[in-house]
Formats: sequence, C-alpha cells, structure tokens
Amino acid sequence: MYLIPRNVRQRFEFFPGMGFKELFLIIGGLAAGLVIFLLLGLFTKSVARIIIFGLTAAIGYFLGKADPRSGKNVLDIIRDAKHWQLTQKRYLYVFGKGGGYVKTPKRKAY
Repeated sequence: MYLIPRNVRQRFEFFPGMGFKELFLIIGGLAAGLVIFLLLGLFTKSVARIIIFGLTAAIGYFLGKADPRSGKNVLDIIRDAKHWQLTQKRYLYVFGKGGGYVKTPKRKAY
C-alpha cells in the first residue's frame, strides 16, 4: 500500500481551494451575465445591464468559493443539507411512549 503525504492534493488547484470546478462556476456566472447583458441590450441602454453582468459573475464566484475552515463551497453545503433531509432519522425514545407512567415516591419531611 502506498501512503500519500498530507501536503499532496488529489486534485489540481490554481490557488488553495480554487480548482477547475470553481473556475467553471465562475465562467458559468460570467456566461449567464453576458446572456442577460445582451438580452437587456435589445430593450434598453441602461447602466443596469453592467451591474447585472457583475452581479451574476459575483454569484458564480461566491457559489464556487470554498470556505477555508470546512473546505466546502455553497453548492456542496446545499447538497449535504438536501442529503441529510432525505435520510431517515431514527429516534430511540419518544417522550411519553415508554414503559408506562411511573410514580415517583414522595419524599418524607424531616
């Protein structure tokens, strides 16, 4: 068995926490912003088009940027939350549904 040292990453990263997956999310945000920018250009020549282009690129960046503490990005956290919601939770004890009601003995007054 070959042991991989801790400082060797399994995936290629441009910067720490910034690999191909995050790059494609940013490019996707830029592409969506460009499409919205061009579609709005058909109807208006407002400066709001440029703001929308920048916002969609920023959304792509923040969706892909990994949290330095956990190493997960927003999409991974949403996927994990959805998986947790779909898994069965087993409760070992339901209050009031046990071996019946047990009276506690009264304390004697001294």
